[in-house]
Amino acid sequence: VLVYVVDISDRFQIPSASVGLLDVLNHPKMQGKPSIIVLNKIDLPYKMPRREVDYFLRLTEIAEMRNPADLKTRVDRTKHVGNSKRRSGEHENFMVFEVSAATGAGFDKVFEAVQMVLARLASKG
Repeated sequence: VLVYVVDISDRFQIPSASVGLLDVLNHPKMQGKPSIIVLNKIDLPYKMPRREVDYFLRLTEIAEMRNPADLKTRVDRTKHVGNSKRRSGEHENFMVFEVSAATGAGFDKVFEAVQMVLARLASKG
């Protein structure tokens, strides 16, 4: 399981975070492995808008590549990728959550997702 944390308050590090994320996801050992992207520092007033983060990190494209499904599911997913309000128990290989390490906001959903992924992996043997 990959848990990749991105500081969305620092616009200057987003390009390197994007390159790093794509490098890790494209590694042969990561093919088909679950990935959880954690966007941190949502509590700060100068954080990047979510639309920009999605664009620069290419989150919608990555979600479509990592979660093969029928077209309707893909369309629904692109509308909701990374929405921290969506359910995490969808058995997906790529999930995005917004959190604040300072306040603890959003971590409950991240922990639920990690537990769900680990349980799924354990059941596969």
